[in-house]
Amino acid sequence: LTQSGRALFVGNRRDYAPRPIVQAALDAGCGVEVWGRGWEEIVPDDCYSGIHIENTELPRYYGTASVLLNDHVDDMRREGFVSNRVYDGLACATLVLTEEMPGIPEDLRPHLSLYESFDEAGAKAAVMLTHRDADRDTRLATAEHVRRNHSFDSRITMIAAVITDLFALALTGPTQDPNAH
Repeated sequence: LTQSGRALFVGNRRDYAPRPIVQAALDAGCGVEVWGRGWEEIVPDDCYSGIHIENTELPRYYGTASVLLNDHVDDMRREGFVSNRVYDGLACATLVLTEEMPGIPEDLRPHLSLYESFDEAGAKAAVMLTHRDADRDTRLATAEHVRRNHSFDSRITMIAAVITDLFALALTGPTQDPNAH
């Protein structure tokens, strides 16, 4: 499981997704544990933990992490598609550091540490690691709120409703103004 006092990042690194949050945390002097493909030659050996964590094991890793690092690929960030890692980390009562972006539910914003630049992200990660045990009761209450209100099932229901609305709009076409010439 995640070593105490270290930030955790679980995700693959690719040319189109360099995952700069990891480097920002390392540059700020944070201990980081990294899981995923594409990291072998990028992070120091003592930071790289392996290629894969089974999904059934992720809650244990997230739950023992001092801070969970998250970033989004450009398309997700631009379109406001929030990574499951944000929800999963909060549901495990873990401190989550992710970028400011549209799409983050308003009720979760106060429980996330949001950054606007990677310099800011590194500094926030360092502070979070030194205060990781603060406010455990609030994090437990947040975890219960996320499990109750932001489960995968509830998010699927919301996505299905949007798709249904878009499909209905496509069938009926845009509303025409009868007075337009």
